[in-house]
Amino acid sequence: MVRRVNRIGRSQAARADRHALYELAVQNVDELCRFIDLQFLLLRGRRPLGFCEDFCGTAQAACQFLRLGRRRRAIGIDIDQRVLDWARRHHLAALGRRQRQRIRLIRGDVRRVAVEPVDVVGAFNFS
Repeated sequence: MVRRVNRIGRSQAARADRHALYELAVQNVDELCRFIDLQFLLLRGRRPLGFCEDFCGTAQAACQFLRLGRRRRAIGIDIDQRVLDWARRHHLAALGRRQRQRIRLIRGDVRRVAVEPVDVVGAFNFS
């Protein structure tokens, strides 16, 4: 097995962004949000407006949920501050100003954090 090393001595694996790779390998938030919409519509007769993503990690699902409607709001909860910071730099930064006003990321234990009522609570982290 050949190990490829760049000019400064770090392998490609060492330079990889594990959060981005996780999203590519495990998550399909477009399909997930379509599924949530369809199931909620079938059960409640309307589209969901509020979403709480427990164990949100990179908050990719919460951000995608917001993109599906101007009245939507989302909350992401995770215990790891580093991954929440990554989410802010990568996903929240890509949202428009008004969209960013409709999302909250909270560092905390999902069993103990109290949030306002939402239509859907999901836990889609596979780590």
